[in-house]
Amino acid sequence: MFEHPPPVSEVDVFESPDAVAAELATSVPRGDDVAALLMLEPEALSDAGRVDLLVGFERHIALLQAAQQQVLASLDGRALDWSGKKLIDYTREQVGAALRLSPGTAERRLSIARTLIDRLPATLDLLRRGQLTYLHAMKLAEAVTPFDAETTTNIEQPCCVAHRNRPWPRSAPHCAAP
Repeated sequence: MFEHPPPVSEVDVFESPDAVAAELATSVPRGDDVAALLMLEPEALSDAGRVDLLVGFERHIALLQAAQQQVLASLDGRALDWSGKKLIDYTREQVGAALRLSPGTAERRLSIARTLIDRLPATLDLLRRGQLTYLHAMKLAEAVTPFDAETTTNIEQPCCVAHRNRPWPRSAPHCAAP
C-alpha cells in the first residue's frame, strides 16, 4: 500500500518556505497540510513561491469542494419540512439558507453535485485530487445534462485524460528570475 509522506511541519515552513510552497503546489491535497498553507506568509516567499502558494490553496480548495459535493448530493431531495417530521423537498431552501445562497443558486449547486456523484465520478476524483477546479467540474456537469449515460462517459473521458496529463503551472513567466 502507498504511504503518504508526513504532513509539513512548522519547522519546514519557517526554514524552507519556498520549498514547502512548491511541495504543496504539486502534491495531492490532504487535510493534514492545510495548517502549513495557512502558516506560509506571502512576504516570506519569492514570487515563484507566491504562485506556488496560490496553486496550493487552489488544489486544497478543490479537495474541500469535492467533499462538499458529496454532502450536497446526499441532501438532494431528502430535506424534511420545517417541523422535521415529514419528508418534503425543501432542500434548495434549506441549502440556500445554510450557505447564504438564493434558492435558485442552491438548486443549481445541488444539481451539479448530483451530476458529479452519479454521472461524472472521474471528474469528481480529479476535483478531490486537486487536478481541476470546481468551475471546471461545474461547467462539465452543466454541459452533460442533456446527454444519456453513454454519451456523458464519452464526453468525460477525454476531458479527464487531458487534466490528468496536464500539471498545474507552478510559476508565471513574469515570476522567473531575470
